Amino acid sequence: MQAQFNQTEDDIIAFILVHIKYSPAAWRRWKIVALCLLFFGLALSLLFRDLQPLWMAGLLTVMFIGLVRVFPKMLFRKMAREGRNASLLGPRTVTISPEGVAEKTEVSESNYRWSTVERICTTDDYAFLYVSALSALIVPKRAFSAPSEFAAFVSEARKYADMAKQTITASSGEAM
Repeated sequence: MQAQFNQTEDDIIAFILVHIKYSPAAWRRWKIVALCLLFFGLALSLLFRDLQPLWMAGLLTVMFIGLVRVFPKMLFRKMAREGRNASLLGPRTVTISPEGVAEKTEVSESNYRWSTVERICTTDDYAFLYVSALSALIVPKRAFSAPSEFAAFVSEARKYADMAKQTITASSGEAM
């Protein structure tokens, strides 16, 4: 099965946000940020005692949402302008087969065996085939003419990845 699409900054941002959401290390960092904002808010409330506590809570909530949702987008867009990013952005084809998953762009080709795929995460609009803890092949739903084709692509990818895991587990059991 194949998906052909133009990878955009928005696709990369969607990956970053999903990665932050599901990464234990990222969540630990965001908890630290939340605690810092809480202490900052407490300090502000002590300095400005005449402000309503509800107003202060609203301000801190807006600040936290800004840090979680807006800051990664702004940071990536700024960093993306630092180079051409020919291998990151632009037209590409992602192909899955029983042997593995391949991504081909105008400037590069990558092939991964299914044993390399660590996990497959999906959202309503994307499938992310993680090939390491920090990188994934991004496959947007818009690459398919119907939602059922996207679902079939994801189902097939999961089937191949699960088969590879079972093969590795069976091989590990035989070695003992």
